[in-house]
This record gives sequence, structure tokens and C-alpha cells, in this order.
Amino acid sequence: MNKVIGARIRLYRRGKQLSQQQLADKLELSNAALSKIENGITDLTINRLHQIAEALEMPAVELFDGCQLSMSDETRNLYERSISSLKDDTILLQKKVIQLQDQLNLKS
Repeated sequence: MNKVIGARIRLYRRGKQLSQQQLADKLELSNAALSKIENGITDLTINRLHQIAEALEMPAVELFDGCQLSMSDETRNLYERSISSLKDDTILLQKKVIQLQDQLNLKS
């Protein structure tokens, strides 16, 4: 995944007509450090990805576009159960809000 994100960074940098040194300067990195990022050698933190996206004036999520993020079956099941539970909780809260609005309208 680092290679894909690094290639995207290079692509967007070139699209903005920035040299590697210009982007490195904006990020307060050495040219060598940025080269390692663009070549997928360096693992990136979320903070660094956000800084790069800001410097390139683009949403950080575009750096991940098309990347295959892998997760175990256990993690996927936990994620799906969590989303399902959140949806259920949201529906319950919406019903409570409607009930409270109805009660307030009756008192008026």
C-alpha cells in the first residue's frame, strides 16, 4: 500500500507542478525523506498523510483511492456488527426525538 500511496503523492505533486524539493520544503522534510515516501519505502503516519494532502491542497482520502485495505474476517465481522449496532441505535434515537417533539407539541 505504501507504494500506491507514494505513487499517488508523486502524481499529485507533478500535477501541481511542484518539484520534489519544493514539496519537501513545504513539509519541512529533506528531499531524500520525500523520495523515500514517494517510493513507498517509508511507512506514513496519519498526521504525515494529512500534512502532505494539505501541502498538495487536496483531500487526504484521495491518496487512498483505489487502495485495497485488508482486514481479517474477525475484524470485518466486528466492524459489520458495530455498524449494524450503530444503525439500530440511530433508529432508536430518532424515534425518541419524534416522541419528545410530539410531547412538546401537545403541551403547546
